[in-house]
Amino acid sequence: MSGAEAGLVLGIILAIISIINATKKVYEAVEDEASLLTNFKKSARKLPLILKVLEYAEEYVNNETDESTKAAFTPTLEDCKVQAIHL
Repeated sequence: MSGAEAGLVLGIILAIISIINATKKVYEAVEDEASLLTNFKKSARKLPLILKVLEYAEEYVNNETDESTKAAFTPTLEDCKVQAIHL
């Protein structure tokens, strides 16, 4: 994987982290609202864990020298990004 591809992978991770952080902040802002859907509450409780997993993935990609391993991350991270956007 070239430096540009590694940069793409890291960019995807950072984008997902940003989306999750924003979602978490929105949840915290309306946490006391009684009308908040139960499923949203359950999902919001998982955001810190998801964020930590993605931060570890970012650290791993930064330190990984095996290009095929870095390349393997890209499709999964793209899927994570799409799902995070749909939050």
